[in-house]
Amino acid sequence: INTLQTSYSFKNFCKTKLKGIFFSLRSSSNIASSFLLVLDEKNVRLISSYFKMIELMEMGVSALEKLELKRKAFPKMQAVYLLTPTAKSIDLLLEDFPKKKDGHYGAVHLFFSSKLPEDLMQKIALSPELMNKY
Repeated sequence: INTLQTSYSFKNFCKTKLKGIFFSLRSSSNIASSFLLVLDEKNVRLISSYFKMIELMEMGVSALEKLELKRKAFPKMQAVYLLTPTAKSIDLLLEDFPKKKDGHYGAVHLFFSSKLPEDLMQKIALSPELMNKY
């Protein structure tokens, strides 16, 4: 029974889902073989408890970036954002793509840890700078 519980744990479920996301991104993008992973505070704790850095690198993650910190721009890199669907996280995301600038990254892939409320989806949709990267 212990082996059965381990193989169907929430941790393994999350790891499998995230690995699937990166596999899909890498196979659908003939340009990018690696990505920056941008995480908000809650997801940093989640990812760091589930993965070792070597595992993330094997999935194509070249670096982890904390959303709340000032970060260097990589306009030629693709970024994968894994965010908690809160107003704070969305505001910080939008700060990465200021008006009339290229933004931090060349392309963006957005994922949320739970359902994104409609009002926050609208806020994202109203940002042409971000939508041009999506």
